[in-house]
Amino acid sequence: MRKDALPIVRASTQVKEIIYGISHSRLGLVVMLDEQDCISGIITDGDIRRTMESHEDSFFSLTAKDFATKNPKTIAPAEKLVEAERLMKQYKINTLLVAVAQQLVGVIQIYDIV
Repeated sequence: MRKDALPIVRASTQVKEIIYGISHSRLGLVVMLDEQDCISGIITDGDIRRTMESHEDSFFSLTAKDFATKNPKTIAPAEKLVEAERLMKQYKINTLLVAVAQQLVGVIQIYDIV
């Protein structure tokens, strides 16, 4: 699990800053937190590509809330890696947010398991 320097954005974060966060975190994502610092969404590099294609004319005026995946999949820190791998396969995703009561603790990716 990765815990250091997690890329965090807010609903009002502009696309340029989101791209910067994705690029510099080396995780391929940013996590959107609400005003209470609870997880409210996730944006991956794939979300950026798909949004660029579907919103060519307005892409750079978008904010995180406009295209974040709401209610991303999470796992508790005490869960076993086999459960994380099972969830990733079940939902066909590469990343799970590690959380306690919707508070971000870390990120685990399929590349960390395999």
